[in-house]
Amino acid sequence: MDAEFSERLRVNLSEDAEEKITNDTLCFEGEKPKYNTALNKFFQSYFSLAKHDENTAKKFGSLQRSIADKRVPYMDTKTMGLLNNARKTIFDVYEGRAGRFIKSVIEQYASQHFLDREKAYFKETVETIENAIRHREKLKIQLGEKVFAVRPYKILNDKQSTFNYLIGFSSQNGVEAENIASMRLSRITSIKCTPDDGAISIYEIDKIRDKIVSSGVAFLIEDAIKVVVKLTKKGRGLYAGHVLNRPIYLSIIGNEYEFKCTKKQAEAYFFKFGADAEVIEPLLLREEFISKHKEALAKYTL
Repeated sequence: MDAEFSERLRVNLSEDAEEKITNDTLCFEGEKPKYNTALNKFFQSYFSLAKHDENTAKKFGSLQRSIADKRVPYMDTKTMGLLNNARKTIFDVYEGRAGRFIKSVIEQYASQHFLDREKAYFKETVETIENAIRHREKLKIQLGEKVFAVRPYKILNDKQSTFNYLIGFSSQNGVEAENIASMRLSRITSIKCTPDDGAISIYEIDKIRDKIVSSGVAFLIEDAIKVVVKLTKKGRGLYAGHVLNRPIYLSIIGNEYEFKCTKKQAEAYFFKFGADAEVIEPLLLREEFISKHKEALAKYTL
Protein backbone atom coordinates (compact mmCIF):
# COMPACT_ATOMS: atom_id res chain seq x y z
CA MET A 1 0.00 0.00 0.00
CA ASP A 2 3.06 2.27 -0.01
CA ALA A 3 3.14 2.60 -3.82
CA GLU A 4 2.73 6.13 -5.17
CA PHE A 5 -0.15 6.91 -7.51
CA SER A 6 0.82 8.24 -10.90
CA GLU A 7 -0.29 11.73 -11.88
CA ARG A 8 -1.34 10.33 -15.25
CA LEU A 9 -4.14 7.79 -15.05
CA ARG A 10 -6.30 6.09 -17.66
CA VAL A 11 -9.89 6.59 -16.53
CA ASN A 12 -11.88 5.25 -19.51
CA LEU A 13 -15.31 6.78 -18.80
CA SER A 14 -18.48 5.37 -20.32
CA GLU A 15 -19.97 7.35 -23.20
CA ASP A 16 -22.90 8.36 -20.98
CA ALA A 17 -20.63 9.80 -18.26
CA GLU A 18 -18.48 11.67 -20.76
CA GLU A 19 -21.60 13.12 -22.40
CA LYS A 20 -22.95 14.19 -19.00
CA ILE A 21 -19.79 16.01 -17.92
CA THR A 22 -19.53 17.71 -21.32
CA ASN A 23 -23.17 18.85 -21.31
CA ASP A 24 -23.08 19.84 -17.64
CA THR A 25 -19.97 21.98 -18.15
CA LEU A 26 -21.64 23.70 -21.10
CA CYS A 27 -24.69 24.33 -18.92
CA PHE A 28 -22.83 25.42 -15.77
CA GLU A 29 -19.88 27.26 -17.28
CA GLY A 30 -21.09 28.15 -20.79
CA GLU A 31 -18.21 26.50 -22.60
CA LYS A 32 -17.03 23.08 -23.71
CA PRO A 33 -14.64 21.59 -21.14
CA LYS A 34 -11.06 20.50 -21.61
CA TYR A 35 -10.94 16.78 -20.85
CA ASN A 36 -8.26 17.05 -18.14
CA THR A 37 -10.02 19.95 -16.42
CA ALA A 38 -13.40 18.22 -16.54
CA LEU A 39 -12.14 14.96 -15.04
CA ASN A 40 -10.51 16.73 -12.13
CA LYS A 41 -13.44 19.08 -11.51
CA PHE A 42 -16.18 16.43 -11.52
CA PHE A 43 -14.11 13.96 -9.49
CA GLN A 44 -13.46 16.61 -6.86
CA SER A 45 -17.12 17.72 -6.84
CA TYR A 46 -18.53 14.25 -6.19
CA PHE A 47 -15.65 12.71 -4.19
CA SER A 48 -17.28 13.18 -0.76
CA LEU A 49 -20.69 11.94 -1.99
CA ALA A 50 -19.61 8.75 -3.76
CA LYS A 51 -20.02 5.28 -2.23
CA HIS A 52 -17.35 2.59 -2.33
CA ASP A 53 -18.45 -0.93 -1.49
CA GLU A 54 -17.90 -4.08 -3.54
CA ASN A 55 -21.21 -3.88 -5.42
CA THR A 56 -20.82 -0.15 -6.20
CA ALA A 57 -17.26 -0.66 -7.38
CA LYS A 58 -18.35 -3.50 -9.63
CA LYS A 59 -21.27 -1.51 -11.06
CA PHE A 60 -19.62 1.87 -11.65
CA GLY A 61 -15.94 1.00 -11.81
CA SER A 62 -16.40 -1.57 -14.56
CA LEU A 63 -18.55 0.34 -17.07
CA GLN A 64 -16.76 0.33 -20.41
CA ARG A 65 -16.79 2.29 -23.62
CA SER A 66 -17.49 0.45 -26.85
CA ILE A 67 -14.01 1.55 -27.98
CA ALA A 68 -11.11 1.76 -25.54
CA ASP A 69 -10.14 5.32 -24.57
CA LYS A 70 -6.43 5.79 -25.13
CA ARG A 71 -6.24 9.20 -23.44
CA VAL A 72 -4.16 9.38 -20.26
CA PRO A 73 -5.25 12.58 -18.49
CA TYR A 74 -3.23 14.49 -15.91
CA MET A 75 -4.46 14.60 -12.30
CA ASP A 76 -3.97 17.95 -10.55
CA THR A 77 -2.63 18.52 -7.04
CA LYS A 78 -6.06 18.53 -5.34
CA THR A 79 -7.07 15.26 -7.03
CA MET A 80 -3.79 13.63 -6.00
CA GLY A 81 -4.42 14.72 -2.42
CA LEU A 82 -7.89 13.17 -2.45
CA LEU A 83 -6.50 9.94 -3.91
CA ASN A 84 -3.92 9.71 -1.14
CA ASN A 85 -6.66 10.31 1.46
CA ALA A 86 -8.66 7.43 -0.07
CA ARG A 87 -5.63 5.12 -0.36
CA LYS A 88 -7.08 2.37 1.86
CA THR A 89 -10.39 2.30 -0.08
CA ILE A 90 -8.57 2.23 -3.41
CA PHE A 91 -6.50 -0.81 -2.35
CA ASP A 92 -9.28 -2.62 -0.48
CA VAL A 93 -12.11 -2.10 -2.99
CA TYR A 94 -10.46 -1.21 -6.31
CA GLU A 95 -7.38 -3.46 -6.15
CA GLY A 96 -5.08 -0.44 -5.94
CA ARG A 97 -6.29 0.97 -9.27
CA ALA A 98 -6.67 4.71 -8.74
CA GLY A 99 -7.99 5.26 -12.27
CA ARG A 100 -10.85 2.83 -11.61
CA PHE A 101 -11.60 4.67 -8.35
CA ILE A 102 -11.83 8.01 -10.20
CA LYS A 103 -14.00 6.38 -12.86
CA SER A 104 -16.40 5.04 -10.22
CA VAL A 105 -16.78 8.49 -8.62
CA ILE A 106 -17.53 10.20 -11.94
CA GLU A 107 -19.86 7.43 -13.14
CA GLN A 108 -21.79 7.73 -9.87
CA TYR A 109 -22.06 11.48 -10.47
CA ALA A 110 -23.37 10.86 -14.01
CA SER A 111 -26.04 8.46 -12.70
CA GLN A 112 -27.72 11.20 -10.64
CA HIS A 113 -30.63 13.45 -11.65
CA PHE A 114 -29.54 16.75 -13.20
CA LEU A 115 -30.65 18.78 -10.14
CA ASP A 116 -28.51 16.62 -7.85
CA ARG A 117 -25.57 16.90 -10.24
CA GLU A 118 -25.94 20.68 -10.25
CA LYS A 119 -25.91 20.79 -6.44
CA ALA A 120 -22.84 18.55 -6.36
CA TYR A 121 -21.01 20.68 -8.95
CA PHE A 122 -21.75 23.84 -6.93
CA LYS A 123 -21.26 22.09 -3.60
CA GLU A 124 -19.34 24.98 -2.00
CA THR A 125 -22.06 27.46 -2.99
CA VAL A 126 -24.78 25.17 -1.60
CA GLU A 127 -22.88 24.70 1.67
CA THR A 128 -22.44 28.48 2.05
CA ILE A 129 -26.17 29.06 1.48
CA GLU A 130 -27.20 26.31 3.89
CA ASN A 131 -24.80 27.66 6.52
CA ALA A 132 -26.27 31.16 6.15
CA ILE A 133 -29.84 29.82 6.49
CA ARG A 134 -28.87 27.78 9.53
CA HIS A 135 -27.23 30.75 11.29
CA ARG A 136 -29.69 33.37 9.96
CA GLU A 137 -26.94 35.33 8.25
CA LYS A 138 -27.16 37.58 5.22
CA LEU A 139 -25.28 36.62 2.06
CA LYS A 140 -23.19 38.80 -0.23
CA ILE A 141 -23.68 37.46 -3.75
CA GLN A 142 -22.20 38.50 -7.06
CA LEU A 143 -24.02 37.80 -10.33
CA GLY A 144 -21.75 38.93 -13.15
CA GLU A 145 -20.84 42.53 -12.27
CA LYS A 146 -23.82 43.07 -9.95
CA VAL A 147 -23.60 42.59 -6.18
CA PHE A 148 -26.58 41.72 -3.97
CA ALA A 149 -27.28 41.43 -0.25
CA VAL A 150 -29.57 38.44 0.25
CA ARG A 151 -31.55 37.08 3.17
CA PRO A 152 -31.76 33.43 2.08
CA TYR A 153 -34.92 31.33 2.38
CA LYS A 154 -34.31 28.03 0.57
CA ILE A 155 -32.78 26.36 -2.46
CA LEU A 156 -35.67 25.27 -4.69
CA ASN A 157 -36.06 24.03 -8.24
CA ASP A 158 -38.59 25.16 -10.81
CA LYS A 159 -41.68 23.05 -11.50
CA GLN A 160 -40.07 21.48 -14.58
CA SER A 161 -37.09 20.37 -12.41
CA THR A 162 -34.78 22.27 -14.74
CA PHE A 163 -32.47 24.25 -12.42
CA ASN A 164 -31.83 24.95 -8.74
CA TYR A 165 -32.46 28.48 -7.45
CA LEU A 166 -31.62 30.34 -4.26
CA ILE A 167 -34.83 32.03 -3.07
CA GLY A 168 -34.80 34.97 -0.70
CA PHE A 169 -35.12 38.70 -0.15
CA SER A 170 -32.55 40.52 -2.25
CA SER A 171 -31.26 44.09 -2.42
CA GLN A 172 -28.74 45.27 -5.02
CA ASN A 173 -25.62 46.62 -3.31
CA GLY A 174 -27.45 46.19 -0.01
CA VAL A 175 -28.95 49.70 -0.23
CA GLU A 176 -31.94 49.46 -2.57
CA ALA A 177 -35.37 48.20 -1.50
CA GLU A 178 -35.59 44.43 -0.99
CA ASN A 179 -37.47 42.24 -3.43
CA ILE A 180 -38.34 38.56 -3.41
CA ALA A 181 -35.89 37.10 -5.89
CA SER A 182 -34.55 33.84 -7.29
CA MET A 183 -30.94 33.30 -8.33
CA ARG A 184 -29.85 30.30 -10.35
CA LEU A 185 -26.98 28.50 -8.64
CA SER A 186 -24.96 28.30 -11.85
CA ARG A 187 -25.07 32.09 -12.31
CA ILE A 188 -23.64 32.94 -8.88
CA THR A 189 -20.04 34.01 -9.51
CA SER A 190 -19.11 34.57 -5.86
CA ILE A 191 -20.83 34.14 -2.50
CA LYS A 192 -19.97 34.63 1.15
CA CYS A 193 -21.71 34.93 4.52
CA THR A 194 -21.78 38.26 6.31
CA PRO A 195 -22.40 39.08 9.98
CA ASP A 196 -25.58 41.00 9.07
CA ASP A 197 -28.96 39.67 10.20
CA GLY A 198 -30.47 37.42 7.52
CA ALA A 199 -33.49 36.10 9.40
CA ILE A 200 -36.81 35.76 7.55
CA SER A 201 -40.08 36.03 9.46
CA ILE A 202 -43.07 33.70 9.15
CA TYR A 203 -44.99 36.55 7.49
CA GLU A 204 -42.20 36.95 4.91
CA ILE A 205 -42.14 33.20 4.27
CA ASP A 206 -45.86 33.35 3.47
CA LYS A 207 -45.16 36.20 1.02
CA ILE A 208 -42.47 34.13 -0.70
CA ARG A 209 -44.76 31.11 -0.99
CA ASP A 210 -47.56 33.24 -2.45
CA LYS A 211 -45.13 34.75 -4.97
CA ILE A 212 -43.92 31.31 -6.03
CA VAL A 213 -47.52 30.25 -6.66
CA SER A 214 -48.25 33.31 -8.80
CA SER A 215 -44.93 33.73 -10.64
CA GLY A 216 -43.02 30.44 -10.45
CA VAL A 217 -39.59 29.85 -8.94
CA ALA A 218 -37.62 31.12 -11.94
CA PHE A 219 -39.39 34.50 -12.26
CA LEU A 220 -39.80 35.87 -8.74
CA ILE A 221 -38.14 39.24 -9.27
CA GLU A 222 -41.15 40.59 -11.20
CA ASP A 223 -44.83 40.84 -10.32
CA ALA A 224 -47.29 38.76 -12.31
CA ILE A 225 -49.30 40.73 -14.86
CA LYS A 226 -52.07 40.06 -17.36
CA VAL A 227 -50.68 38.75 -20.66
CA VAL A 228 -52.83 37.97 -23.69
CA VAL A 229 -51.36 35.94 -26.57
CA LYS A 230 -53.04 34.94 -29.83
CA LEU A 231 -51.96 31.48 -30.98
CA THR A 232 -52.25 29.90 -34.41
CA LYS A 233 -53.15 26.22 -34.74
CA LYS A 234 -49.44 25.41 -34.81
CA GLY A 235 -48.93 27.74 -31.84
CA ARG A 236 -51.51 25.82 -29.82
CA GLY A 237 -49.61 22.64 -30.60
CA LEU A 238 -46.35 24.25 -29.50
CA TYR A 239 -47.98 25.41 -26.28
CA ALA A 240 -49.22 21.88 -25.58
CA GLY A 241 -45.81 20.36 -26.24
CA HIS A 242 -43.35 22.84 -24.70
CA VAL A 243 -43.46 22.51 -20.92
CA LEU A 244 -40.30 24.44 -19.94
CA ASN A 245 -41.31 27.77 -18.34
CA ARG A 246 -44.87 27.33 -19.66
CA PRO A 247 -47.37 29.75 -18.04
CA ILE A 248 -50.80 28.30 -17.28
CA TYR A 249 -53.65 30.07 -19.04
CA LEU A 250 -56.60 31.55 -17.13
CA SER A 251 -59.04 31.63 -20.03
CA ILE A 252 -59.37 31.19 -23.80
CA ILE A 253 -61.55 33.34 -26.05
CA GLY A 254 -61.27 32.20 -29.64
CA ASN A 255 -57.55 31.98 -30.34
CA GLU A 256 -56.58 34.41 -27.58
CA TYR A 257 -55.12 32.96 -24.37
CA GLU A 258 -55.04 34.99 -21.18
CA PHE A 259 -52.27 34.39 -18.65
CA LYS A 260 -51.19 35.81 -15.32
CA CYS A 261 -47.42 35.60 -15.35
CA THR A 262 -44.36 37.83 -15.32
CA LYS A 263 -43.32 39.70 -18.45
CA LYS A 264 -39.99 37.89 -18.36
CA GLN A 265 -41.67 34.47 -18.32
CA ALA A 266 -43.95 35.38 -21.24
CA GLU A 267 -40.98 36.65 -23.24
CA ALA A 268 -38.83 33.60 -22.47
CA TYR A 269 -41.61 31.21 -23.39
CA PHE A 270 -43.44 32.73 -26.37
CA PHE A 271 -40.68 34.48 -28.33
CA LYS A 272 -39.44 31.17 -29.75
CA PHE A 273 -42.91 30.55 -31.23
CA GLY A 274 -42.22 33.17 -33.90
CA ALA A 275 -45.22 33.95 -36.11
CA ASP A 276 -47.34 31.38 -34.27
CA ALA A 277 -47.68 33.56 -31.13
CA GLU A 278 -48.85 37.19 -31.33
CA VAL A 279 -48.70 39.19 -28.10
CA ILE A 280 -51.86 41.28 -27.80
CA GLU A 281 -51.15 42.81 -24.40
CA PRO A 282 -49.46 44.33 -22.54
CA LEU A 283 -48.46 46.86 -25.18
CA LEU A 284 -44.88 47.13 -23.87
CA LEU A 285 -44.30 43.41 -24.35
CA ARG A 286 -45.92 43.50 -27.80
CA GLU A 287 -43.59 46.33 -28.85
CA GLU A 288 -40.57 44.42 -27.53
CA PHE A 289 -41.54 41.38 -29.63
CA ILE A 290 -41.99 43.57 -32.72
CA SER A 291 -38.58 45.19 -32.19
CA LYS A 292 -36.76 41.89 -31.65
CA HIS A 293 -38.39 40.23 -34.67
CA LYS A 294 -37.43 43.22 -36.82
CA GLU A 295 -33.83 42.99 -35.60
CA ALA A 296 -33.79 39.28 -36.44
CA LEU A 297 -35.26 39.89 -39.89
CA ALA A 298 -32.64 42.55 -40.59
CA LYS A 299 -29.89 39.96 -40.10
CA TYR A 300 -31.32 37.94 -43.00
CA THR A 301 -32.23 40.83 -45.28
CA LEU A 302 -29.76 41.50 -48.09
